[in-house]
Amino acid sequence: MAKTVQTSTDAAGLTSSLGSSARRSAIKQVIGRSLKKMGYTLSRNKPPTKLVFRNIPGWFSDAEAEALYTLAATAPVRRILEVGHFLGRSTSAICEGIRDAGSVIEFNSYDLGLASAEEFVAHYRRVFDTCSSQPSRESEELVFSQEKTTSEIAKMHLRRFDLDRFVNLITGDFTVLDRTQYGLIFCDATHDRGEIALNLPHLVRVSSDDCVWALHDMNPGNVADVFGASPARLIRVVDTLGIFRFQRQTPGSQNVDQGLPPSA
Repeated sequence: MAKTVQTSTDAAGLTSSLGSSARRSAIKQVIGRSLKKMGYTLSRNKPPTKLVFRNIPGWFSDAEAEALYTLAATAPVRRILEVGHFLGRSTSAICEGIRDAGSVIEFNSYDLGLASAEEFVAHYRRVFDTCSSQPSRESEELVFSQEKTTSEIAKMHLRRFDLDRFVNLITGDFTVLDRTQYGLIFCDATHDRGEIALNLPHLVRVSSDDCVWALHDMNPGNVADVFGASPARLIRVVDTLGIFRFQRQTPGSQNVDQGLPPSA
């Protein structure tokens, strides 16, 4: 339980001149020193995000959603691709960015639309030649029990916030269906080496030069695999959201960049 601490009389003596910014600063310093002596530290709470993604089930943190929103709102692109919208949590952040940018942007979002545990296992057996992967309890509760595809459920979630008009939700495999060039790509299908090997060549194929990639579930091993399989430069990592710049390989290029690039 948090404790309430009374400030020292030194601080109280300064309250008669609150109109002065210098006095206010002095008060803060005295309070800070008093609390520090008592073993407390002062910190400023970050205000909660105003994005609606929290109202949609899924696995995406506040910081990741804010980063994805910022990319969608500020990247000078004509087309955005999302691979793996699941129930629309990440999709909503991109839609809000497009809405607030006020630009006309083509946003295509794909999900395999697996509607049962049997389809889930069959997909992983086909892709990874294994039957060890089983659907999570959350997938059972949020998807399979609804007897709807993920795209149908995502559309319902987005419609609640009038965001469905900013995206084309597509059920199917983007590696087969899409041949468009994109300037910004969010991919939630690079969880491990197998998925990176499967999907990254197709991301390269549909990326315009200077395309920005936002790849979810990045860790040091996955980042290394992205470097090994593509001419991508790491800009930064926000929680587990890795933000990269894709460029055709040039002699002497490096895999670490120093800021957000211009996007085609």
